[in-house]
Amino acid sequence: MKEIKLSFDINLTLKQYDVHWIEQQLLRLREEVFLNILWKVLREIEALAVGNRGRCEECGGLLVRNGREYKQIRTLVGALRYRRIRLRCRGCGREIYPLEM
Repeated sequence: MKEIKLSFDINLTLKQYDVHWIEQQLLRLREEVFLNILWKVLREIEALAVGNRGRCEECGGLLVRNGREYKQIRTLVGALRYRRIRLRCRGCGREIYPLEM
């Protein structure tokens, strides 16, 4: 089983000491942190998927990177836009997306 290690810093400037204000700031940060973590997880999973795909399943040809494609997914806290790697088979020309979603 592969593990993905995530780490991040949360910076909260205390402009006020009011507990309600701090709570509101943390709720706002929750969305930002969640989307940031999701983006990092998708990037790691895709890197693993690309590393595991060296040959085309159809013809056995070598796979090479063929650019990126922008995708957007909707979550409970907002939308996340990310770039998905696209591979192309040198043998048959088939386009392959290592991370199917």
